[in-house]
Amino acid sequence: MNYSLAQLLIPFASSNYEPLWVGLGQVAFYLLALVGLSFYARPWIGRRGWRVLHFISFAVFVLVLLHGIASGSDSGTTWVQSAYWFCGGSVLFLTVYRVLVTVRR
Repeated sequence: MNYSLAQLLIPFASSNYEPLWVGLGQVAFYLLALVGLSFYARPWIGRRGWRVLHFISFAVFVLVLLHGIASGSDSGTTWVQSAYWFCGGSVLFLTVYRVLVTVRR
């Protein structure tokens, strides 16, 4: 793919290959950077703000999974589809489990 610097850095700026799914992957990258950098900002944003910000991780996971499924060059292979099912299923199961345990308390 011949991407310019602007197409690499600006979500949805490219029309070369699967612009929607590549753009969602770029958005996920920026959100992941925000979550990662929040570790350093924790003293200023407080524990509650830090936790709220970390809920973005769920959106990042979903966006990355969708990006991989829709625009991944190996998405048609069995082993990659198995990895997507395993990762998506395990995160879904553990998230539901965590919510149920928290509600039960």
